[in-house]
Amino acid sequence: MPEVQTSGKMQRSSVLAVGLSPSQVGSIPSRLVGTLGQGTHSVSFQELGPDRLDSAMIVLSPVVGVGFDAVDVAMRLHAADFRGRYIAFAPTLPNYELIRREVQGVAPDLNFDIIETGRGPHLAGR
Repeated sequence: MPEVQTSGKMQRSSVLAVGLSPSQVGSIPSRLVGTLGQGTHSVSFQELGPDRLDSAMIVLSPVVGVGFDAVDVAMRLHAADFRGRYIAFAPTLPNYELIRREVQGVAPDLNFDIIETGRGPHLAGR
């Protein structure tokens, strides 16, 4: 069920996107979580804290963002006792399991997934 905003407060069904540009917020969440993506709120990594997580059911972030990575996000989620799902994404990953182990090392109880989004279509070189 998409998020419904009442009195400026998000309901528990919301998606929190960390470190995404406005154009990414408009496209990436719906690709990764379907209709739940319609209820996406965006914050910078610096803004990510317990007050922002109270209403989040899902947290999305790139595996590597500007000034943070998935391990940094996982540490903040763990410190805030976040009980939802954390999804990190990247076009491609050279070592998926290394990232998973690093995240589990700092946040062992975190419900964590990594999604490879692919690079999209490529034009043939000349």
